[in-house]
Amino acid sequence: MTLIKSISGIRGTIGGKTSHNLTPLDTVLFAAAYASWLKECVTADQVKVLVGRDARISGSMIQGLVNQTLIGYGIQVLDLGLSTTPTVGVAVTQHQAQGGIIITASHNPKQWNALKLLNHKGEFLNAEDGARILEIADKQDFNFSPVDQLGKLITIDGAIKDHIEMIIDLPLVNVEAIRQKKYKIVVDAVNSTGGIAIPMLLEGGGLIIYPTDTVYALGCLSNNKKALQRLAILTNIKLDKAPFSFLIKDFNDLSKYIRPLDNTTFKLLKRCLPGPYTFILPCLKLQKPFEKRRSLGIRMANHPILESLMSFLNVPLITTSLHHQDEILDYNTDPSFIFESWESKIDLMLKDGYGGNIPSTVIDLCGSSPKVVRVGKGSLDLL
Repeated sequence: MTLIKSISGIRGTIGGKTSHNLTPLDTVLFAAAYASWLKECVTADQVKVLVGRDARISGSMIQGLVNQTLIGYGIQVLDLGLSTTPTVGVAVTQHQAQGGIIITASHNPKQWNALKLLNHKGEFLNAEDGARILEIADKQDFNFSPVDQLGKLITIDGAIKDHIEMIIDLPLVNVEAIRQKKYKIVVDAVNSTGGIAIPMLLEGGGLIIYPTDTVYALGCLSNNKKALQRLAILTNIKLDKAPFSFLIKDFNDLSKYIRPLDNTTFKLLKRCLPGPYTFILPCLKLQKPFEKRRSLGIRMANHPILESLMSFLNVPLITTSLHHQDEILDYNTDPSFIFESWESKIDLMLKDGYGGNIPSTVIDLCGSSPKVVRVGKGSLDLL
């Protein structure tokens, strides 16, 4: 695959031969060219550069190469870690930095990555500046800093939150007017840094629709009173009697809500989860409004978007399947139709193409032997 060089940066596929792919050597080359260009343009004693990345597999490697190359050029690196593209741009001006690098290949497949270069305004480079960086890279005439003048690496936390607050504080943004309009949005998080921003929404009492390994589902944080009340109203079911399940991230979470399991039950769960099953299990004493429950439905879905989202949450999601509104189909599968039907009632929808129309297999493990409550997508052969 040819390495693509442009005035806005470089992008290519990971691995392969140098000059034809985005290899470690090519990454260092263009990071050094950008650093050299900054030193030409900036008169400040200390040059600062913001660096952030998306959640690609190669992101950590590429960012490490970029960071250390800039440090080798005597530049102070402000590391945002996982961040969104506009957040890096905003952070450049917020921290009065001289530039920024966003490590992301946007919606390209996972084998791709890129360095997107910013100026001191947090904007992409103009044609003249971009051409100069490409010229420096071609000549490879670099002058790195001596040991006593190396740069430093500083980790910056909370950049996305700061960005959100800055938007809300803008005089042109009428937050109350927006709330009254009750706008709803569909977010394509592409299993990336959208997974950082979405938990912030959930913690504020948001309701979201998301894909699972079975059907699309509706949910909220299990400890958020405001969201739980909204969910109860939407589903017209009392919370203490609602057939909602807890969507958990892993088996460590399971022990926080379920009574100790015997070896046979534990082995059964390990065979089936994560997967398209709901297991009803005897539960520990739960917080309100679930304190009267003696059993609890547990889901551990095998879906990349949910796995990414759950990794950022400290509590389970309350989850319930989205049923179709007519009498023919049981479940909604078309994400566009789902959004059209629910946009006035939810705060966010995560989509991953058409959903399934077969729900999870439900197994009750509260008795002396497993009881099949509903046959669904999960095979009974594993029981």
